[in-house]
Amino acid sequence: MTNRIRVFAGECTAEFEGTRDRTSRGIIVALVKPDNTVLVHDSNGYSPVAWLTRPASLTIDHSDGTTIEARDGEQQLQIRFHEMYEKSTYPGSVAGVPVGTCSATGEALVRCRGSVVNVETGREYDISSGAVVLDEHCRDCGLPLIRVERGSRFEVCLDRACESIDSAVISAFDRTWSCPECGDALRIRQSGDLIVRCDSQSNGVSIDGQHCETEFEFPNGVVVGTCTCGLPVFETEDGRSVSPCSEQSCDMLNYIDS
Repeated sequence: MTNRIRVFAGECTAEFEGTRDRTSRGIIVALVKPDNTVLVHDSNGYSPVAWLTRPASLTIDHSDGTTIEARDGEQQLQIRFHEMYEKSTYPGSVAGVPVGTCSATGEALVRCRGSVVNVETGREYDISSGAVVLDEHCRDCGLPLIRVERGSRFEVCLDRACESIDSAVISAFDRTWSCPECGDALRIRQSGDLIVRCDSQSNGVSIDGQHCETEFEFPNGVVVGTCTCGLPVFETEDGRSVSPCSEQSCDMLNYIDS
């Protein structure tokens, strides 16, 4: 476990200088998170009495009692313990929505923002917002399978290094459509995200002395038909779309059902 949370409990004085000058004294609990954020909690309510989020520098000095000092520009939080009751270090992780376990190790997995995280190891697996984590597991690594809509509905391993959704999309749709500008094949390429690019950009074909520049991002969603221009129609979370028809004169409503 790489993330550690440090906890200090005792009687102290906490002084904050900056946007909200304040001095507090009492029996408190101070938390130092893995990103060096410092939170000071008392027994009243749920909000901290003092805090400094992700400071540029953090110093914990045990030479004369214990002093925690966090600085970020003109802001400073200093916590001086007069009597220390307890100080400990504990493992920590992100907290998210449970999405099952790895069948090979039994380690818990949670979904948090744009990824699935292994609670035990902290390893993150990027996942698109529309992806669904399934109850089935990968036969090779034991991680859950996910259902992703990228042109079609694919069920692949959560770990892209084990089974790549990008490779599945490329295998299914590379050269499926023709460029509406020059008629050359449209290639599916990985460039950060998946893109659709006219093959003439790489084979030297030109139109009136210029290379065709047709290129657009491969959208999330399922292909439901073909536009009058020959490009695919995608059913997305925002409705039907044809890329890059928004920049052309074709009628996006005149599509042919697959």
